[in-house]
This record gives sequence, structure tokens and C-alpha cells, in this order.
Amino acid sequence: MKAWNHYCLFGGYPALTNPDFGEEDRHRWLSQYVRTYLERDVRDLSALRDLEPFIRLQRYVAYQSGRIVNVSEIAKQVGVSAKTVQKYLRYMELSYQVLLLRPWHRNNAKRLVKSPKLHMFDHGVLQAVLQKRGLPFGLEFESLVVAELYKQAQTIFSNARFFHLRTVDGREVDLLVELPEGYLAFEIKSATNVDLSDARHLRSLADLLDKPLLHSFVLSLDMESKRLEPDITAVHAGYFLG
Repeated sequence: MKAWNHYCLFGGYPALTNPDFGEEDRHRWLSQYVRTYLERDVRDLSALRDLEPFIRLQRYVAYQSGRIVNVSEIAKQVGVSAKTVQKYLRYMELSYQVLLLRPWHRNNAKRLVKSPKLHMFDHGVLQAVLQKRGLPFGLEFESLVVAELYKQAQTIFSNARFFHLRTVDGREVDLLVELPEGYLAFEIKSATNVDLSDARHLRSLADLLDKPLLHSFVLSLDMESKRLEPDITAVHAGYFLG
């Protein structure tokens, strides 16, 4: 679990595993990375002369990690146009700062949310942007797990497709991974003790889908692995991610 604890505290950049680095060195490296990203990578992508609106958006987006994207609200809060928000989010997506998780909405009989969900790709970067420190909980934990699942899947399943699913009446699946043969579904909790109630949105999920539901998982901080139902397993997120 040592690697997992490091990942939760500092994110996944290889440079941060330097054994000569202390905690302050790692936070300093992350701050420098964010500054380099703004001063070099963003300018290369967009030729921006004024970085201030982008910096405001970057910070607001970090606060919104794990939430449904509302372009109009972001534009209002940041003080730019909706078109500019869409452009900036695309820059962040192209530079692997954010993952825009597409909505699954193939069931025409159900009213489903059709907006993407935003996740910061790295918890260490999120902390540096927000100038905070500590372990991820709540939506930050969800973002950490979804982002790592996405990264690992890209090296294992070249044809895996990632979605979130939410009905307008509040039923939500944090992550739906489509493979050629069917789906894997994930509920993600930062709780240290989970039970069947935490899997309520996964139950009867197969009825909504257009392919078989291969298995469902609840990923959390509960150290005990549990079979909640024949097709739903609860596993510590660190064990699942390896």
C-alpha cells in the first residue's frame, strides 16, 4: 500500500518517486510543473497572450473535479464566454490535464443526462492548482480513481470506451467501461466501510444497457473485499488498481 499512499498524496508523475525528495520537494515540483504548463504548454497550444482568464478557469475546473460540466455556469464564474470555456477545456483535454467523461445515453426509453463529467487527471496537480495538501475524499477521490482506471485501460484495452451514466431522476453510475463483449460498472466511494446500500445504483443496471453487464464493482477505502451480490464486488481501490 506504500505506492497507493504516495499516489493519493502526490499523484502519479514519475519524478516524484525520487528517493532524495522530501514532502516539500514534491510539492515544490508540482507547483513548478503547473507554472511550466501555463507558461509553455498552454501558450504552445493556444498562442494566448493573456493567461489570466485561463488561470481562473483552471482553478475553477479543479474545484469542479468529479462534477457534471456546466459550460454556462463556468463562463459566468470565470468571466469569459461559453465558447472560450469550451476552447479552454479542449486545451486542457489535449494536454492531459482533464478527462471529459462522455455521457452514456443510448437508451431512448430513459431520460438521461447528456453532459460530460469532468475529472482532473492527477491529484497532485489538482492540489498544486488549488494550493492545498492532503488525501483525496469525496469527488476528488472519485476523480483520482476514474483517472487511474482510464490510464491503465489505455495500455490494456485499446478499444475500451469510458462513460458516466446519470438519469434525470438522480440514478448515477460513476463509471461505465464499454468493452466489445459488454460493460463493467463502477461505483466509487471514499468510505472505509461499504455495504449493499452503496451499490444501489448498480442494481438492475443491466436493464438499461444495450450490451451485457459483465460485472459491477464498488471501489472504496474499505480494506475488506466483499461480494455484495453475485454480480457486484466491493474492493479497496488501491488493491483493484494494483
